[in-house]
Amino acid sequence: ELMNGGLTPVETVSLDVQAKEIPFNLRLTPTFICFEALMVGFILGGALMLAEKQDGTVRALRVAPFGAAKYILAKTLLFSLIGTVYASLICLLTVGTSIHWGSFLLLSFFGTAVFTMIGLAYTSPFRDMSGWFFSMVVLLSANMLPVISYSSPAFTPFWMRLIPSYPILMAYRAAMFGGSIELGYTIVAIVVWGAVSYLLARIFVAKNHLKGARA
Repeated sequence: ELMNGGLTPVETVSLDVQAKEIPFNLRLTPTFICFEALMVGFILGGALMLAEKQDGTVRALRVAPFGAAKYILAKTLLFSLIGTVYASLICLLTVGTSIHWGSFLLLSFFGTAVFTMIGLAYTSPFRDMSGWFFSMVVLLSANMLPVISYSSPAFTPFWMRLIPSYPILMAYRAAMFGGSIELGYTIVAIVVWGAVSYLLARIFVAKNHLKGARA
């Protein structure tokens, strides 16, 4: 075609026509918030759980008049609030106030809640910090894979969308810098991961951490 002077039609696909260009110095802000502020419950929740075992506090929890559900709810609410405040401060001091705060706050709260419950379920079988810490790094590294799709949107295989941090990270970008949020996918993904993480936390915390406690 080129030799004959003709033109070959090339199909183009616009991924997000409403997206705005992100300033270079702020491009990684959503990833920093997602993998720093929202992980506070995963890391601190797990560390406190191990401290309860090492200090013997868990023995008192096992005979206290509450079970795994209230234990998980208490820690999840606490760290969700902390994570939301932490994320808001980072955003306020970097991006400023011109963002969609409603979406941002909801993503921060429920995102931290999901990661906190995953952390509680994951940490419950461990007895000390050493084994927990090194395996935690591997898990968090796998959770950070969506950064690849964030940097190169053309590379978004189906399995990438199944990672819990993917919908939150992509929705963060739209909430902070403009663009369209895949509302249906984001809500379904967070709800499904919230339900799965709660069930896992309920099972593993009751079995490994509060064994013998009342339901």
